[in-house]
Parts: sequence; structure tokens; C-alpha cells
Amino acid sequence: MAAARRALRGPEDLAISALREAVEETGMEGLVIDPWHRTSGLPIDIDSHRIPARPERGEPEHWHHDIRYVVRAEKGAAIRPDLQEVHGAEWSDLHQLDALAPQALRNMRNLGLVRP
Repeated sequence: MAAARRALRGPEDLAISALREAVEETGMEGLVIDPWHRTSGLPIDIDSHRIPARPERGEPEHWHHDIRYVVRAEKGAAIRPDLQEVHGAEWSDLHQLDALAPQALRNMRNLGLVRP
């Protein structure tokens, strides 16, 4: 029964997976998941959308789920993106998040995780 529950849960905690991905893709050291997630046990946002088929990669059309967490970095931390993982990474103003993930930004503001 324990193995069946583990299989339904997935291979690892989603917050741990989000942190691992953030470290791998940015090359940054000292990243941490915002403490709000430990208290709530929830992501800040979930966005589901269709991805068109990519025959050149052997990928059929499918649903993609972005499960978003707030990851904090030390002030002045250097970004060293792994260009095999991402096209690039850079610091941006918080208001630019409104164009990328508006619901996530609204949730963070409503919870007091960022200043308006």
C-alpha cells in the first residue's frame, strides 16, 4: 500500500522539484523555497495549457502544467543559466511577471509575499 501511495504522489515533493529546477536552470546558489509553501503546503499558482505537437521532437499534442512556487535568492546572487536547459535567464522587474504569470503575481500580492 505504501508503494501505491508513493506512485500516486509522484517521484518527489513538488516544492523540492521546483527548487531543483530553479537551481539547474539559473545556476544560482543559495536559492530557497519561500517559507509560505512549508506552512500552506500549496504552490502559489497552477497554470494548465495545451502544447501543440512537435513532430520533429517526436512529441504529440499534450497538456502542460506549470506548478509555480516562490523561490527566493540572496540579494546580489549571480545568475549563471545552463544554456542547454534554458535560452537565458535574467533579473526582471516584478511588474514584468504580470505579463508572464498574472494570477501568480495576484496571489503573491494577496498573500503579502511581494509589495504592490
